[in-house]
Amino acid sequence: MKKVKLIFCNVLVFAALGLVACGSEPKVEELSITSDPQTEIERVNANLKDAESQQVNVLSPKNFAAARKALDKAIEGRTANKDQKTVLHNIALSQAYLTKARSAADVASTLLKGPIDARRDAIAANSPKFFQADTEDIDSKFKKLTGDFEEGDTSGAEKNAKIFEVRYRDLELKTIKADKLGPAQSAIQLAEKEGAKKLTPETWAWANKRYAEDEALIQAQPHNVVTVRQASVDAMASANRLMRMVRSAKGSSAQKPEDLAKQTEAHENALANSETDLAQAERDLRMSKESLENSSRQNYKLETQVWLDKEFDRASGQFTKDEAEVYKQGDSLLLRLKGLSFKKSKSGIGSENFPLLAKVQKIIGEIGPSQIAIEGHTDSLGEKKLNDDLSVQRALAVQSYLVENKNVAPDKITATGFGYAKPIATNKTAKGRAQNRRVDVIITAEPAGVQ
Repeated sequence: MKKVKLIFCNVLVFAALGLVACGSEPKVEELSITSDPQTEIERVNANLKDAESQQVNVLSPKNFAAARKALDKAIEGRTANKDQKTVLHNIALSQAYLTKARSAADVASTLLKGPIDARRDAIAANSPKFFQADTEDIDSKFKKLTGDFEEGDTSGAEKNAKIFEVRYRDLELKTIKADKLGPAQSAIQLAEKEGAKKLTPETWAWANKRYAEDEALIQAQPHNVVTVRQASVDAMASANRLMRMVRSAKGSSAQKPEDLAKQTEAHENALANSETDLAQAERDLRMSKESLENSSRQNYKLETQVWLDKEFDRASGQFTKDEAEVYKQGDSLLLRLKGLSFKKSKSGIGSENFPLLAKVQKIIGEIGPSQIAIEGHTDSLGEKKLNDDLSVQRALAVQSYLVENKNVAPDKITATGFGYAKPIATNKTAKGRAQNRRVDVIITAEPAGVQ
């Protein structure tokens, strides 16, 4: 059964990708000979830039590269005043490869959602500016994987998706730290070169402690704009204070006693004000955090409801009335798989159920990392133990299908059988018993951006 399922999954992938022999050209819709080559070049070039902003160049690197190469040939031909028909053909060929690249990217985005989202966030954090070599290194290896994927080899995608997601997330976090804490770190290092450890050891230790605390805040909440900004400001203030203390200590030995006394007095006053301001800043930060937490708690239910409504509408549109019903259940979506059929007293999943389960997989993929609960139910005919066992076996069959097809991580999905303990209709009629023989899929996930 597992082999049949995997073959079926790969058939779907191959069909969706519309794969052809390696190196063959896609179907080209030729442009009219009266078309303006320059206008068409600009149009396709804009399409390529738009696709690149959507990571198509990474998700389908070979097709995208072919699209770019064809357009470059068209530009060269245009510049060299070559035959207009040839120029227009290369422009159309570029668009055809781009269309093929977008199709492949759409399929890749389902199996590679985790690393794709992580890469987008790393780029948004400006990783190419701070860590260009690291970004290019990860990208080159990720393109090797996606290049194999667009040729129909999905084994690498299934095996390494999580690895690339972690690598891009690490790159994003490293970039945020370099951007927001880099100036403070540089100031502390400069103070150390000027003798901070020897001249102002207590302040040096204090500044490093504050820096470590601010770094830990960003580590814990890298996407919380308020926390990241406050940590950056606090780290810089601590570093600046260390630098002032070091330079004051360095210059004191060369001054006259009276001047030194005046400076010491002024410094102590300034330090007292600084400590007061810093204490107030700490109080403000605590209040800001408390306010943010309260606001998050107040907004969470509203955000969850908005998210749930959106996912409910999207999921409802995937099924016919005979396939499944979709319900909102608290903070979760419940998919009641009416069309999922089993042979009498059996729990094996037949090929007739693949299209329906493929839709379930698509919905889970769109929602993202989730907790999935599979519930099996029966009618009241037969012995209780037999019904209990059968409901468990059917729930486990659906769980196994989703896990084996790499749609859900094993630790994110549970399967439970309830026998006939939870009827939704009367068991006194054939229609009611049919309604009670069901498998429910309950999906619980947080809205994007909710911490």
